[in-house]
Amino acid sequence: MRFPGRTFQVLEYRVRQKQLLVRAAKSEQHPKNVDILFSGVEYLELPTTLGEVQLVPPFVSDLSRLQTVFRPDVDSRHVNVFLQGERHYLVVAVDTKVTENDLDAHDSGLR
Repeated sequence: MRFPGRTFQVLEYRVRQKQLLVRAAKSEQHPKNVDILFSGVEYLELPTTLGEVQLVPPFVSDLSRLQTVFRPDVDSRHVNVFLQGERHYLVVAVDTKVTENDLDAHDSGLR
């Protein structure tokens, strides 16, 4: 999934609920926020701000790295990759949803 011209930020992470919200805020060019909501977060490896990215399935190299640094039995269906140029940023989560909304910049999309 591509997000041309959007900059994303880690807006909120709830440790106890294992939820993560990464948002591209609305602007003049983009009238809606794009929220990427992760639930059941088990592993997180990404900067607080991401330029133009794609959300893609894991590469073999991503799975190999996770098997080394996280755990050997990681489920590839739960691995999300933010691809920014040549860089791969990883989130392992049970569920991922991409939504659009009109919320204010710092209003949470987490429930």
